[in-house]
Amino acid sequence: MRHFLRPDGSSRHIVEFDPDTGAFIKSHAGQGFGEDTAWSRGCSWLVHGLALGAQYTGRPDFLAAAEHAAHYFIDHLPADRVPPCDFKDPEARYKDASAAAITASGLLTLATLVPAARSEFYRKAAIDILAGLQQHHRAPDDDEALLTHGCVAWHFGEKDTSLIYADYFFVEALIKLQGGKGLF
Repeated sequence: MRHFLRPDGSSRHIVEFDPDTGAFIKSHAGQGFGEDTAWSRGCSWLVHGLALGAQYTGRPDFLAAAEHAAHYFIDHLPADRVPPCDFKDPEARYKDASAAAITASGLLTLATLVPAARSEFYRKAAIDILAGLQQHHRAPDDDEALLTHGCVAWHFGEKDTSLIYADYFFVEALIKLQGGKGLF
């Protein structure tokens, strides 16, 4: 949390530590637009992972960090509720449906950990994201995938494609909405 979660709630992607002392050296762009930008799937992993951490440990610092990351993500979503591959890409060139699906699932976990007023906020945000995926990023009926417009990485790899992990977390979020705990 100290090194991946930025003060604004966004995520660093790759963090380099000194192997002898464990001290922070620097962060790297990795799959995002730039070193100091906000790769949306990295942000989604924070929301989802920290919510799970809070759920399984009961640690209030995990819960607070998950909420901080969630608010960054929600506050930076475009109208269709599916983020660009990097929130700070000035041209928002590529969408990433996987980041949306992962976050929706994480928000639904987060909704089970907070008081009712905040719970409803996270649940509604997750439903809005899922609706955006369904309305604007659903794969054609004859496709093997459920969602389109995934982005492996901003600089390399496939862009505007189906990603298995987008489909996985989309289904996991739908299961959570039906009262289940997810796939695993």
